[in-house]
Amino acid sequence: MKKNLLLLALFALTFGYIGAQSLVSTTPENKKYILEEFTGINCPNCPGGHTTAANILAAHPGDAFVVAYHPTNSSYTTPSSGQPDFRRSFADAFYSLSYLGGSSRFMPSAMNNRRTVGGTKIQSTNAWASNGNTILSESSPVNVGLEAIYDSNKDSIEIRVEVYFTSSVTNAHTINVVMSENNIIGYQSGSGGSATYNHEHVFREAFTSQWGDAISNTSQGDLTKFKFYFPAASTAGYDLSNLDVLAFVYDSDGQEVMTGNGTHVIDGVITSVADDLQAELDLTVAPNPFSGSTQIFFNLDNAAPVAVSMLDLMGKKVYSAPAMTGKAGQNVINVDAAGLSSGVYLLQMDVNGQKTSRKVILD
Repeated sequence: MKKNLLLLALFALTFGYIGAQSLVSTTPENKKYILEEFTGINCPNCPGGHTTAANILAAHPGDAFVVAYHPTNSSYTTPSSGQPDFRRSFADAFYSLSYLGGSSRFMPSAMNNRRTVGGTKIQSTNAWASNGNTILSESSPVNVGLEAIYDSNKDSIEIRVEVYFTSSVTNAHTINVVMSENNIIGYQSGSGGSATYNHEHVFREAFTSQWGDAISNTSQGDLTKFKFYFPAASTAGYDLSNLDVLAFVYDSDGQEVMTGNGTHVIDGVITSVADDLQAELDLTVAPNPFSGSTQIFFNLDNAAPVAVSMLDLMGKKVYSAPAMTGKAGQNVINVDAAGLSSGVYLLQMDVNGQKTSRKVILD
């Protein structure tokens, strides 16, 4: 089911310079590779493009990200009876010569950080990997961090984005946030006409305006926080377990993507219900941030089964504490994360069937 993209933009809130960063690194980093693919279900060569994109992701995990647009202004994307309709008019402005430049447009193709190479932003599959390697070798003036959590109590996806400038820029910059869906089974020409083709990274929604929402402060050390909501998520017709979010910073004057980041939508509990449970438990995680290990302190009125786990920002469970039954009174659980990489994780706690989540940072 399509949603009004302008309406979704109304659910974006911007928070400037309040508190320290918790999702984004303040250390200068190289650029991330943002591959915006143009594809269609009736494009016979597009499966080859999908394979090229998958190979790039496999070669650069955590540094390369893909979103696959099916614009309406192409005959390749028009479905016949019984075929899936992945079209979104949001992509039409990108899939146009007035923006791409050059003399032609074609599929499969992609924008590589929206960089102009050879007089055009639209690039064929044989250029994607080399363009990406060049981009990944360049330093970025800005870093992006984000998380996306589905709140079953509110039936809403909450997306939090942090943008931190490690050096000053003078051009106008915007934040862009889009959502895609994976593992969609449906027809794709070029795959033997199979109706069981697995579609990945299919663009579904945009949470910012066509060219992004303005980032007001772009000097070295500036931190801007954004928050976006996708309401009534379970009624959108998407598989919530297969949703990804991509956020990237766009240089509006230079017309090029600087960098970005992506994450899987995590199924968590972040509402007042969780807050009430945390207050009832008198829940504390200390130290947080932590290095190697930390402890969870909580109180129970009565003995109850307790389960603790940690998820990374792609939704993968990376740690589970030994099963235990908490006693009445104060309890302590040791969390040994010595084998995990530094970063932001979601600590989930289940107490007798009631769940709460707490963000933790591993230094």
